[in-house]
Amino acid sequence: MPAITKWKFAAAAAVAFGSIGFANPGAAQADDFLDGPVTMIVPFGAGGGTDQWARAMTTGSMDVTGQPMNVRNMPGASAVVGWTNLLDLPADGRTLIQASPTPMLALLQQENPPIDLDDIKIVAYVGAFRTIIATQEGMGWDDWDSFVEHLKANPGAVTIGATNSNLVGVATTFGSAGIEATLVPYASTSDATADFLGGHIDALAAPAADIAAIYPVHGQVIINASDLPLSDDFKEQFGNPPLATDIGLEGVSLPRWVGAHPDTPDEIVLRWSELLGEMIETPGVGAMLKAINAEVVFVPAPQAQENYNRLSENMRVATELLR
Repeated sequence: MPAITKWKFAAAAAVAFGSIGFANPGAAQADDFLDGPVTMIVPFGAGGGTDQWARAMTTGSMDVTGQPMNVRNMPGASAVVGWTNLLDLPADGRTLIQASPTPMLALLQQENPPIDLDDIKIVAYVGAFRTIIATQEGMGWDDWDSFVEHLKANPGAVTIGATNSNLVGVATTFGSAGIEATLVPYASTSDATADFLGGHIDALAAPAADIAAIYPVHGQVIINASDLPLSDDFKEQFGNPPLATDIGLEGVSLPRWVGAHPDTPDEIVLRWSELLGEMIETPGVGAMLKAINAEVVFVPAPQAQENYNRLSENMRVATELLR
């Protein structure tokens, strides 16, 4: 099974969900709401990272809940279509949504979003990815310090390509470092990588697994622009680049989160958090996640809700920078 990181939290933290605590989830403990198949909405097309995660998770549903979990792909409008469909369904705990920061950004960029960014109920974080920045070689710098020196002398001269989610990590770290680059948004990491390999952009910001696929043949890794350390394997491969938060900068790790309808009862949200934690630890799910090179970073509710709310605030700031 892949390495699993669990964020511990005090029982008192459950006040974020009213007076309900994990130790006594009430009537939901009997799982009365699980009286039929469960749907996991994926607001992206089939085959992407979130879709792979969801399909891996569903393999443990029967063992843990006694019910099948079906993936329903609902792409469109940068994932807002899937979110809108969730709102049209009953808040009975039979439908969940698995997503990433992409739909969060999409809501911030809409004039009339179907839901406020902070209204979604977060069941858990199941994974996270870091924004790793790799640059072309031979451009006048060979590490983070010389890169910063170059950008301070030439603000905006360096082009960095990434999806909007990863550009949030870039904008957050660069803003705290007082440097400017030209941020180039891409619809997918694969498109950004192709342009980086073709020499059309100076730097690529992407999850560690994507950078690992091209490094060290192409480019040099200069920083882990997040608050989540690299695994030992990636540290060794990338030459142990600095972690943003270790050198006094802002850094954000971007979660793969599971959410529920805003009106879902708190006890059901808490129960689902427990169930997802159990599903991740089943051998079938572990084997699937290992096959897609996924790293599990499990954060249960209500801590996941607090982390999500904090990330949404960072995103509001970063969105203004991205404009």
